[in-house]
Amino acid sequence: MIRRPPRSTQSRSSAASDVYKRQVSTQSTWGILPLSGLGHHITMKGTILAVVMAGLCIASAIAEPMSAIELRKSMGEIESTESGKNIMNILQIQSSLGGSFDELRTLLQRMKSELIKQQRTEDDEWKIVEASCKSLVNGLNAQIPLYEKTVEDAKKRQANSESDQSEAERALVENQRQLSAIEGRLQRGEENYNEESGLNTDKIAKLKAAIEAIETAIKLLKTSKSSPAAVLAELDQHITKIFSVGTEFALANLASVSTKVKAIRASMTASSFIQQDDKKSELIKLLNKLGDLFRQALLDEQKIKQNSEGAWTKLRNDLNAEIATVKETITHLNQRSKKAGEEISETRGTIADNVKLLEESQKNLASISEDCTIKDQSYRGSTSTRNADVEIIDRLLAYFEEHSSAVSDYIKARPSL
Repeated sequence: MIRRPPRSTQSRSSAASDVYKRQVSTQSTWGILPLSGLGHHITMKGTILAVVMAGLCIASAIAEPMSAIELRKSMGEIESTESGKNIMNILQIQSSLGGSFDELRTLLQRMKSELIKQQRTEDDEWKIVEASCKSLVNGLNAQIPLYEKTVEDAKKRQANSESDQSEAERALVENQRQLSAIEGRLQRGEENYNEESGLNTDKIAKLKAAIEAIETAIKLLKTSKSSPAAVLAELDQHITKIFSVGTEFALANLASVSTKVKAIRASMTASSFIQQDDKKSELIKLLNKLGDLFRQALLDEQKIKQNSEGAWTKLRNDLNAEIATVKETITHLNQRSKKAGEEISETRGTIADNVKLLEESQKNLASISEDCTIKDQSYRGSTSTRNADVEIIDRLLAYFEEHSSAVSDYIKARPSL
């Protein structure tokens, strides 16, 4: 079956009909008469199903006959829709045009193969289109904040230039002293954070290794059915690793669980390992309990790391912001009044340029997003159509293989519309 998309935004069209039209256009290839001259009021979807249903009339004795009630019910389901009515009308006409049951079945199978081939081709093409869409959208989404940040920074520089113009000589020495102090704090903070982060990362790695050992041990107990001696040896390695890490972290209740695990393991032998399901189950429960303890410890360590990273990030950002402010102030002080005026003029141009770039990027993002959405809907719609066509072909192939004789009788007795 062709992969079905999560939803479809288009009504089912004539994917199988297109395949059929290409096939019947060359009689020597398919060995079946074309359906020309049947009337424009009959849909091509009906033509597809009619070809299949004509096979029901031609095949005469493939399965046991259906009862009249079952037949009417089945045919009623087909004719309950407008498409079903067209199918039955075309079926009566197609039955009179000739063509063996095997030829009709072969035609239908080739139509299905063509639909699947078309879908695979479109899947490959869509992967390329989808990747291109994502690349363009992601690129613009990354660029827009940069323009916004540039505009924001330029506005700050303009304001600082105006306010700092009168502070030049008087504040220069003080700002240089502040800069040196902030850089010292930043350096010490980074050294402390790197040391703490290294220790925390090592703890997290050990806890993850212990959790992996627990999961592997449980898997061994659940699935291993051969080489008991090798299984037990590997199990011992994992248990040793688990309790080594647990002891290092001083986990709560570790001692009592450890005693129980070791006692159960001591009672398990290679000769009776396969039959000791009760002990395996008890050991699995204890290992799951250990897993909970280690996962909680891992969460605690990750929380500590996260908090440490957050505190350092905030401190670093604050200090870098202070450094940037002080450096900018020093620059403005050295430029004096004239330089400050020149910077005000320059930042105004920067703001205008980046606002323009920002607006263009936002428009491009909206346009590309809309175009990619339309392409996605088109792909989903055509995929849904082919899925439905293949489902119909599969169902009807099975149906006229099983009940062709009964259906043939029904077709002959059905009044023409």
